[in-house]
Amino acid sequence: FKTKINDILLTALGLGVKKTFGHNRVLVAQESHGREDNLEDMDISRTVGWFISIYPVVMDIPDENDLARQIKEVKEQLRKIPNKGIGYGILRYLTSQENKKEIQFNLNPQICFNYWGQFDTDVREMTDFEIAAESIRKTNGEERQREYELEISGMLTNNRLVMGITYSQEHFKPETIETLLAEFQAQLHRIIEFCSSRERPEPTPGDFTYKELSIEVVDRLNKEYPLEDYYTLTPMQEG
Repeated sequence: FKTKINDILLTALGLGVKKTFGHNRVLVAQESHGREDNLEDMDISRTVGWFISIYPVVMDIPDENDLARQIKEVKEQLRKIPNKGIGYGILRYLTSQENKKEIQFNLNPQICFNYWGQFDTDVREMTDFEIAAESIRKTNGEERQREYELEISGMLTNNRLVMGITYSQEHFKPETIETLLAEFQAQLHRIIEFCSSRERPEPTPGDFTYKELSIEVVDRLNKEYPLEDYYTLTPMQEG
C-alpha cells in the first residue's frame, strides 16, 4: 500500500487498542524527531540533536476485518498532517494568542507513540562499541507526574523490531498491559502476512499530485487503469 513503517505500526496499535479496550477511535500523541527534511529552504546539515515535535493523531478503527481499508485509512490520516506535525507545537506554544484566538486545543492524548527507527547502524561501524543487552531500568523519578497513561516506543536493533510500553501500576494491572502487547504483536503479524500476500500495489489519494479523491474512487480507478498520477485540469482544459 506504499506505506511507511509508522503507518503499519500505528495501524497495528490502533487495532490492538480496539481489541483490548473496545475503542473505535484512538487518540495518540505522535512523536517525530525532526531530522527529516520537513521544511523547505531550511538547511539542518550543520546542526546536532533532534527537533522533537509531538502532535495529536486521531485514528478511526471502523472495521477490523477489512485490513486493506484500515491500513489505507491510517496512512491517509497521517499523510494529511503537514510537515510531520512540526507546525502544531509552533502554533500551540510559540504563536501569540492574538493569532490563534479562534483555535481550541482540546485534544489531550493519553497514549504517546514513538518509533526511534534503526538504532544500531552507527554502532555497527565502530569496532569498540556495541549496544548493551541490559535494561537501563528507571530513567525518571517515582514522584514525577506522568504526561501520558501509556508511552509506547520501539526501535530496530540487531535486525529485530523491539517494542515496549511504559505505564503506571497504580493505573493498570500488568496483565492488562500484557494483553495489549500481545494484541499489538498479533495484529502486526496479521498485517505483515496480509500485505505480503497482495499481488499488486494499491495506492491511496495521498500518493498523487491531486489528493482530493476518495479512497473508494482511487480503488475503482486502480482496478481499471495503470495509474501513475492524477492532476487537476489546466486552465485551457477547464475552459
